[in-house]
This record gives sequence, structure tokens and C-alpha cells, in this order.
Amino acid sequence: MLNFSLCLTILLLVTVSIAFGRSNEDRLSKLEAQLEKVTTELKEIKTQCPWYLNSSYTGEGKFYETRATTPFVAFAATIYRDMTPIASNEVIIFDNVITQVGGGYDPFIGRFQTPVAGYYHFVVTILSYQTHYIEIELVRDGTLLCRARASQTYNGMGACSSNVYLRVGSDVWVRHKSSSGDYVHGQYFPSFTGHLIKAD
Repeated sequence: MLNFSLCLTILLLVTVSIAFGRSNEDRLSKLEAQLEKVTTELKEIKTQCPWYLNSSYTGEGKFYETRATTPFVAFAATIYRDMTPIASNEVIIFDNVITQVGGGYDPFIGRFQTPVAGYYHFVVTILSYQTHYIEIELVRDGTLLCRARASQTYNGMGACSSNVYLRVGSDVWVRHKSSSGDYVHGQYFPSFTGHLIKAD
């Protein structure tokens, strides 16, 4: 009787272990199939992310490397010396360069020449002096973009800004509007700035 009970117990244990073994094998097979599916999806995602393919960094490094490879153009310049008298349509030269990234602005001739095609944002400020006034124009290849006027009230300031698409080699500069006014007050008050918003 004891031998029969022992045999029955052993048989039961063997049956249960086989059942659990098969169940674990099924689970393992399902997990391996899911892992293979996730690995395949991850490979597809990687091929759709250029920053991943071009980067050897991990985490935030990928973000910074992507920014570094994007064209960036920016400049800022001011005027130190007063300008007077000023001829009709004379170029206003902002000769004190503060920022120059990506090239383009020439402080000797006061012109920005586009190094990268795309959309740009420009801002010009101008300052008059005592009883004088001055009107200026921001132009692209000679075409008017915007105007600013600094009135004849004591040290009046004017400003204009423009968003514009530029091709490579386009010129942007500031000029005196015809014969309107005759004095630009310097001392770093007038400024001419621009930057690339979005490259082609």
C-alpha cells in the first residue's frame, strides 16, 4: 500500500512538472516572439531618425549634435560715431560688430550678404540728435522692406523690423531715405541685427 501511494505521488509530481514545464516553455516562446517584434520595430524607428544615425552620443548629446549641424547665421552691429551730414540714399554703416555667426555681415560696407538661403528676421534702430531728425530704410537688393523715423525731439528713436526670404548672395542694408534728415546720433544707440529663422 505504501509503495502504491509513493508511486502515485511520484506520478503526480512528474505530471505536474511536465505541465508546468510546458507552460513555462510556452511563456518563454511568447516572450521571445514579443522581444523579436519590439527589436524589429526599434530598428524601423532608428532608420526614420536621422539624428540617431548621425550621432555617436546618447541621451541629450543627440539633441545638441542635431542643433550643431543645423546652419546658424546671426549678426548684430551698432554705430559709435555720429553721422552728419548724410547724402541722399547713403548707406548707413553699422561698423561696431557685436555678434557675427555664420558670416554674412561686412562692417566696412554695412551690408549683409546671405550665406544660407532661407527666412531671416532683421531689426534696425536709429537715433536722432537734438533738433535734427532722420529717416532710414531697410532694403533687400535695393527693394524696400521697412522704414524708420527718429523725430526731431531730443534724441528721438525709430525702429523697423522685417521677416523676409533670402536667396544665397542677396544683399540687405540700411540707407538714408532720400534727403529726409541729416543726423544719426551714434554712441552705440543705433543697431542693425539679423538672424536666420529657417534654412531651406
